Amino acid sequence: YIIKAAPLIVKEVPDCYFIVAGTSRHDRLQIDKMLNVPKLRERFIFTGYVSDEEVPELYASCDVFSFPSLWEGFGIPLAEAQAVGKPVVAFNTCAIPEVVENGRSGILVPPKDWRALAYAIIYLLKNPGIASKMGEYGYDRVRKKFTWDIVTEKVEEAYKKAMIYHSVRC
Repeated sequence: YIIKAAPLIVKEVPDCYFIVAGTSRHDRLQIDKMLNVPKLRERFIFTGYVSDEEVPELYASCDVFSFPSLWEGFGIPLAEAQAVGKPVVAFNTCAIPEVVENGRSGILVPPKDWRALAYAIIYLLKNPGIASKMGEYGYDRVRKKFTWDIVTEKVEEAYKKAMIYHSVRC
């Protein structure tokens, strides 16, 4: 979806680049076909494998983090991007709204709507003050809701409730 959105984004923000981190998947041939326009291909940087040590640097180097996934159990990359103060653009699906507060820490768009994805990214790139405020809000939100200590506490609470429920029923 980001590749479909890229021509609109580049038209409005001609100096932008797209960094796609991680190893290639089965859709590499499809990606190559979609990037058959030389001027578009040169806007994409494919990093391949990224070590855990390099990940924070990649997040920190972006202006906007986009995660156009159609299915996520939680969306750790979204929380990680917000943890370094980056605004997020993602699809409004699955658990993503639990991680990204629409209009506050990022912008959520309808699933598969690559045009809305493009316009949200353009909006943030053209409005760095708003992007910065969203990044700050996301940073604070992640620190309050998604640290490992907080998550561990919530999991323990869920287990305690499940144990109490189970003991009452038995």
